[in-house]
Amino acid sequence: MTYDLTNPTVIRDFPIRLAFIDIAWGSAVTALSSTIAYWVCGRTA
Repeated sequence: MTYDLTNPTVIRDFPIRLAFIDIAWGSAVTALSSTIAYWVCGRTA
């Protein structure tokens, strides 16, 4: 998220909307992978 919010200040004409889309995408993928890892660890332990 830090990288995404730094881009608009460093890169000229960087669309802020893209930063928020990337933050949402990263959050969703992290939540999904964490859920899968928790489920797998629960099944194998």
